[in-house]
Amino acid sequence: MNQITKNPGMSFNYPFNLMALIGVDINGFDPTIKSLVVSLAGLRGEAAHRNLIAAQTSPALGDLAIWTTGLIAGYRMLDDQITQLRRISA
Repeated sequence: MNQITKNPGMSFNYPFNLMALIGVDINGFDPTIKSLVVSLAGLRGEAAHRNLIAAQTSPALGDLAIWTTGLIAGYRMLDDQITQLRRISA
């Protein structure tokens, strides 16, 4: 519980390292997905820590579809890993 309350950030280090504590192999994630999560966290941090409604920067318009698709794939992979852990523990 201390790990959860210690830092609620969303950069790759926080949620993915939390998942590593319960057995998710975060080293199996594609480096591109890790990079996309870091970028997303940066945009979120820009808005959150500067009291903005939204981030002032975003990925280039031409990269947006690839960026979004990559993030969805990465979080889907994380969800699959957690689902496998649930099956093992049942």
